[in-house]
Amino acid sequence: MIWQLVDSAFPSGGFAHSAGLEAAVQWGELESPDALELFIRDSLVQAGRNAIPIVTALHRQQHSFAELDRLSEALLTNHVANRASRNQGRALLASSISAFDLPRLKALKQAIREQGLPSHQVPVWAAVTEALIVSVEQASRMFLFQVLRSLISSAVRLHAIGPLGGQALQYQLSPFAEEVFRQGHSRGLDEVAQSAPLLEIFQGTQDRMYSRLFQS
Repeated sequence: MIWQLVDSAFPSGGFAHSAGLEAAVQWGELESPDALELFIRDSLVQAGRNAIPIVTALHRQQHSFAELDRLSEALLTNHVANRASRNQGRALLASSISAFDLPRLKALKQAIREQGLPSHQVPVWAAVTEALIVSVEQASRMFLFQVLRSLISSAVRLHAIGPLGGQALQYQLSPFAEEVFRQGHSRGLDEVAQSAPLLEIFQGTQDRMYSRLFQS
């Protein structure tokens, strides 16, 4: 079940989004391997700063799903990132209900509808992994792995790096992702922050590009 969740074939919508990478490529900001690596490192740090504390808070039942979903809405002021997070959250929940047929997830979908919640990706991920009795540590690592994997995949499809180079870079960044997990796991919600404003700027320009492969 854990492997199924992180399998690239699991239809959670992530491969339709590049998290601002496509815009950065088109604006000529990632013309060297070092620049791409820095972009991915910054993206991982941002996920560690704003996503992992939310995953931890829900797993430890410190806050309700509705509270954390509304917090995610407040954090995602960038309209492109906000829309992408909503789309991925809904896709993840729908796919999880279909695949695992858990009453708790069906009840969550009903509550989201009744309360008019945005269903952002991070709190939905936390709720799905908690319902599947995945430990908070494993759920956080899995989330960061998906961030890293999706960025590498996007870079390959955008020809910013080759497939073999992408795999080598993913391997090289794995210890860094583990360190991001350790730091993020120790933070509370009062320390949640957007740590890479330039990435937000890149992503916000996605809708203005003439041609694009990704939605964000």
